[in-house]
Amino acid sequence: MKAWITAGLLLCLTTAGWAAGDDFRREGNKIVNREALEGHPPPALQVTGWMNTNGKPLTFEELKGKVVVIDFWGTW
Repeated sequence: MKAWITAGLLLCLTTAGWAAGDDFRREGNKIVNREALEGHPPPALQVTGWMNTNGKPLTFEELKGKVVVIDFWGTW
């Protein structure tokens, strides 16, 4: 009986892993050449709705060179 439970669990885990890998390949994700990205600045990030402690809009230029802690919460 123990062998059947172990075999069933192994089959379920193998099937789940196989299905997840299939989804990844189907989405067509590309591997980016890391060397092509080194030495180039990242693209500008467009953010709206960030405010500083005075209630004024905050930009990334104001944060350059400073330590920034981002606190976020997810419901997943």
